[in-house]
Amino acid sequence: MLDIKEILIRISIALDYANGRKPEFTLKLALVSVFLAKLANCSQREIHLVYLSSLFKSIGCTSYSPEEAEIFSGDDISFKSAFSTVDSINKLEALLQIQKLRADSKWEELKMKFRLIIDGNNLYKNIIEAHCDSARMLIQEINLDPEISKIINDTYERFDGKGTPSKKKANEIHFLARIISISYYFNSLSEITDTKSIRKLLEKNKGKMFDPVLVDYLLRFIEELSLMIHSNTIHEDALFISPNIYVDHLQSVAMMISYLPDFKSRYTSLHSKKVSELALYLAKKLKLTEDEQNKVYISALLMNIGMVCIPTGILEKEGKLNPSERERMETHTFFTDQILKKSKLLEPYLEYCISHHENLQGTGYHRRTKDLNIGQSILCYADKVIALGSDRSFRKAYPNTEILKILKQEVLAGILEERIFPFVEEYLGFKQKTPNRGENKYSLTDREIQVLELIAEGHTNKQIAKDLQISSRTVQHHSIHIYEKMGVKSRSAAVMVAFKEKILQL
Repeated sequence: MLDIKEILIRISIALDYANGRKPEFTLKLALVSVFLAKLANCSQREIHLVYLSSLFKSIGCTSYSPEEAEIFSGDDISFKSAFSTVDSINKLEALLQIQKLRADSKWEELKMKFRLIIDGNNLYKNIIEAHCDSARMLIQEINLDPEISKIINDTYERFDGKGTPSKKKANEIHFLARIISISYYFNSLSEITDTKSIRKLLEKNKGKMFDPVLVDYLLRFIEELSLMIHSNTIHEDALFISPNIYVDHLQSVAMMISYLPDFKSRYTSLHSKKVSELALYLAKKLKLTEDEQNKVYISALLMNIGMVCIPTGILEKEGKLNPSERERMETHTFFTDQILKKSKLLEPYLEYCISHHENLQGTGYHRRTKDLNIGQSILCYADKVIALGSDRSFRKAYPNTEILKILKQEVLAGILEERIFPFVEEYLGFKQKTPNRGENKYSLTDREIQVLELIAEGHTNKQIAKDLQISSRTVQHHSIHIYEKMGVKSRSAAVMVAFKEKILQL
């Protein structure tokens, strides 16, 4: 059994980056929430729940990133950051925050404002539902207490009943969710203003956004809490109060982590899973030891976590990236390094995770190293093959013959390891074309499965309609039926369920 509490802390750092927050924001949230829970005489189990729910509050934050980017000028990260302290029912406050987003033009800014005025409530509800839906699935992935999902769901409610998604009010809202909500607001404000202003805003929202009793608790200890969250030992303090969280092996944790970057773009829903399958195949063919095979497989699932730091507008840009965008894209391996380091359990995988865009000529990124072992070279191959064989916003997937031609050229140029190429050629040659699906326990029709497969590949309703020669409205109806049958409310959750139940094959 492995105690993964330190890994959960590293995941929280990734979530901070994904939300445009300073690293350790989520750890501060957990510390403040635990402090308030103890003041409220919560049980030890409740204290553990509030800690874990705080860490996982934003775990579903990438599940709606493509839609957020589409609405908010391509930068879903800046959107999350700008709206962190906005009252969800205050449209004027929301409109003012739009000016903080980097719109390409005044017209783009105007379109964002119109969208908020006309459809702001539905937009916010869709974001929260997708977030909570994905959080529930990800929490199940490592068998955490299901009550954590219920707590996270309630953190978006308001004490006065005007919140989302269920309009719960007062004591209908889980008490631990009420603690986390006010702690999140306090931490967010602490990044941008002083305690005097925070006091005024908390008093203003007493009985509206927040539980009056918890507002009083926080105001009484606001100076102490301010000192606590500005400590230079946040990481150690959070680790100290963390309960022990045990799993049988790292695979389930790595699988959960892989969904965070994969959902940043419509085109990469199962990217890390496909890369890990190919990487493991190559490791076996090259007769690596069982330990090395496991290392390659786990690394393939972990290595794109730094993608959560890249705005989805860059990931889904239809044209060529400009130098600034390219530079930002290439920082994702650096951020993978920042996120995964300081974890003793993940340290053995770190060198593999940050090398998949390096090459034998030393012209890759981010370290420009050319000293790659066979395991690292496998990951370079696997990531490249899966990317080339998948649709992207700026091109269609390459056929296998073209992929092999590109790889052969790079082998001849001394960029890729020659020993691996024959096994990639073999893999692409016999890769099953007809998937062996698992039991269709949701009674999806053949047409609904076709639609789901195209959703997972990043196709829009319009593209799916064209591919299947049906109307966009029919595609929309199919999507609604798929979600209803599977008991989910978002694209990301539907893909997770379908992959887990083997309805979707790699």
